[in-house]
Amino acid sequence: MVVKILKAAAGFAGVGYSDNKIIKGTAELMKAENFVLSGGWGIRWSAGDYARLLAKHSQANRLVKKPQFHAVLSAKGKEHSKEELTEMAQQYLDKMGYGKNPYLIYFHGDTDNNHVHIVTSRVDGKGEKIDDAYERIRSQKAMKEILMQDVGEEIEAHVNKAMGYNFSTPVQFKMLLESQGVKLNEKDGEYQFIKYGQVQYSTGKAEVDDKIKEYAEPKERVKQLRAIINKYKPGLSNEAFAEFAREKFGLEMVMHQAEGKYKPYGFTVVDHAQKQVFKGSQLMEIGVFLSLPSQEERLSAAREIVGRVAKDDSLSFFDVKRDLQKLGYELGKKGHISLQGEEEVLFSIGNDKVKALLYNSRLAEARSFTLSGEKEAAVIASVFYLKKQDAERLLAMSHEKPGAIRTQAGKGEVVDRLRAGVTSGELLAHGAAPYNHDDNNNMSYYIRIKTAQGEKELWGVDLKRALEAGGAEIGQRIGIENLGQQAVSAVVKDFDEKGNVVGTKTVETHRNGWDVKPLVESHYLTTQSREKQRREAGDILSSMTANGWQLKDIVEENKWILAEKGGEIYLIDKKEKTIQAVSSLTSLKLDYSWVEVLNLNREHSREQGAQLDYSGGGVSEMAATLLDLIKQGSQGERERERKWRRGPKR
Repeated sequence: MVVKILKAAAGFAGVGYSDNKIIKGTAELMKAENFVLSGGWGIRWSAGDYARLLAKHSQANRLVKKPQFHAVLSAKGKEHSKEELTEMAQQYLDKMGYGKNPYLIYFHGDTDNNHVHIVTSRVDGKGEKIDDAYERIRSQKAMKEILMQDVGEEIEAHVNKAMGYNFSTPVQFKMLLESQGVKLNEKDGEYQFIKYGQVQYSTGKAEVDDKIKEYAEPKERVKQLRAIINKYKPGLSNEAFAEFAREKFGLEMVMHQAEGKYKPYGFTVVDHAQKQVFKGSQLMEIGVFLSLPSQEERLSAAREIVGRVAKDDSLSFFDVKRDLQKLGYELGKKGHISLQGEEEVLFSIGNDKVKALLYNSRLAEARSFTLSGEKEAAVIASVFYLKKQDAERLLAMSHEKPGAIRTQAGKGEVVDRLRAGVTSGELLAHGAAPYNHDDNNNMSYYIRIKTAQGEKELWGVDLKRALEAGGAEIGQRIGIENLGQQAVSAVVKDFDEKGNVVGTKTVETHRNGWDVKPLVESHYLTTQSREKQRREAGDILSSMTANGWQLKDIVEENKWILAEKGGEIYLIDKKEKTIQAVSSLTSLKLDYSWVEVLNLNREHSREQGAQLDYSGGGVSEMAATLLDLIKQGSQGERERERKWRRGPKR
């Protein structure tokens, strides 16, 4: 392993260098940590954005004329994977004093040796220059410590996690370890555990062999998994089903292929929800599993999805559209369903249900915004055309709670403070199951997370919708917040006097509403964190205005939306999902003459309301729709005024 610190520079050209490699397909951004503005929600910042933010961070100490710290960690050949190199780079940054700084780690695969580039600032968060005395000597020492560190505890943790699963073969044990980055080799009757390119230690096989001898097939779970495959696989391609099973049920589908062969000869199912490993043959023949769905099966699966719409009031238009797309179907805003690329309508969802699905999409998007006052909530409610009761609850969902806590996002670095009431941890598994995994209970939905206190399960039907709306994935650190009771109609089991299930019935009840998002999402931040965002927007607005930018260009450059309600103009930040009164950002007198400002004071006509009912996009789409309606309304008013002035025809 070689570590090299490149020459310090005035700008952050190292960012652009790696970004050019990404464009060519020979590099990948592995980590972007501690950036104040690097929010969640799938936002991808450009190289220019990162360079600008690093430069802004470095301005805290203008005496540092060359603030770029750029280093390269290079492996011998391919002995270290990109994930291993990234982990080493993070440890290296901690040891060199840069771990709490905003930093970028890029993996480059364009040479014979796997390597990563690290770019950060030589100025720390307090505005002080990070010590660079003897840094090349310290750099070599840090890398030596990383390579020679005792990884015994780390390996032990991986082994214990694998031993916590129920498995029946040594190959399955090996598979569980490899999924954690540990290679297993058998030599002279012992297991060798390999990580970071070398054998860390060896141990006898007795414990693993004894566990395998005690294996007992969980027959009930086999039946459940077989039922899941039979129900959902026929309508999906192999890839789509693997994604579906992972997202919905915490099942990992591992296909086994011979070298040079495309068609798998077998498969394994890792059931993370129940900590079981199954041979594919325990569940289904490989030939049956791999068979492609017929047109009839796809159509039947599509009807199954449409049937769920009638039963589940929490589904959004996005949920249904995404599931239909996996089957090769397209869902239009009017509820028409057709094969992708074709115009013929095969069947439709009723108008009322379509409007309900679109409304749920708008509501989910509105909930993603950080709000701190009733006026801000009213603006967002108007933009997304929400019902009065939901508009009134928006602020309660986003409102500050006292007693915020600090949370760790990963190795040593601390993200901002979270609201009290937010449960945080690593997402391990999620899926539909009988409540508390008891077959006598009604179906519900669970999320299993790993917290500082251990593993924890949360249950609630709405968790499925919240998880999908938040975009959280297995392995991410997430925040989960209970939004309180919501009135719903639910289908539950019906029992006779002896306690036997005799059918189902619909009851009016209340269920907990949930909010689930990756921890980087600003929705969970406290007032202190929101103030950082507020200052950042104010700084950008003031700085760009002082440099001669027109307000119209500033708004376009930063992807903002301006909206006016109740005599106040608000800045809506599409990236950060925030809304702030412009008057709170700057004391400058701004000229709005050439800027489109969304007027939210107008009442919508019945025709306009009908058009908004069929809108279900993000804030950009809703703003564009509202602007079009306002323009149409203004043209209509001018036409009516002209007719009034001309008077009636004689």
